[in-house]
Amino acid sequence: MTQITVDIQALSDMAARLRALREEFNGMGNTINGFEEAVGDHRVSEKLGDFAGNWSEKREKIAKLIDDVANYADAAAQAYCQLEGQMSSGFSQSGGR
Repeated sequence: MTQITVDIQALSDMAARLRALREEFNGMGNTINGFEEAVGDHRVSEKLGDFAGNWSEKREKIAKLIDDVANYADAAAQAYCQLEGQMSSGFSQSGGR
């Protein structure tokens, strides 16, 4: 029989770290604001603006993916914890057999 070892606390910790990363990621804002005028050339400024708009959309998608993975990690930790509890309860009720 194959044995699988899962570090439930590590899964929970990973979910918390991912959520902190997402918050930091979302807090970055539009880091390009203010640079457009400093660039000078309107063509470069327009490209910079295009990039900022595209980056903003992509950042939202990445943040959503980070949140999804954090939720999956939490769900897995909870499921493993529940399963472990059920197994130990069943083991206790059977008298350790």
